[in-house]
Amino acid sequence: MLRELEEVQVRPGTEADPAALTDLHHHDARETAVTLGTAAFTAEPRRPWLHSHPEDGPHGLLVACPGEGITGYTTSRPFRPIPAARRAYARVGIPAYVLIDDHDERGVVTVLTGPDPGKAVYDDEVRVAYGTAVTVPAGPAKGFAIDESITGALRDEA
Repeated sequence: MLRELEEVQVRPGTEADPAALTDLHHHDARETAVTLGTAAFTAEPRRPWLHSHPEDGPHGLLVACPGEGITGYTTSRPFRPIPAARRAYARVGIPAYVLIDDHDERGVVTVLTGPDPGKAVYDDEVRVAYGTAVTVPAGPAKGFAIDESITGALRDEA
């Protein structure tokens, strides 16, 4: 895990990543409230999941790498995040929740911070259109910029 602010590279997930992703999942399941998954498993069953997230296209897998190893990942899917996820993450105090949503208007990045566990809500929300840079203001990813290199340009009208 990051102890000091380090430069982090974000790249598409590859065939080499299932073991590191599995280790990260196991750490999160044991030590944090980041995931609801609690069962241990091996890396091999994650390969079909990895293959369901192509390196390019709208439903990819991105991994965060500070030098060696993986410290985080995110995926997209064709369905919008459910409000229950926001409440669950706020309830356990996840400091920053980032949504990169191709299906909100023409592409929107939403950064939620300031969790209020008692109310299960985030107090602060910033929304920007694709192509507009936004920086995560709190938590372990503080200072990480989400810009057009990650989201792509504003989508054309549907």
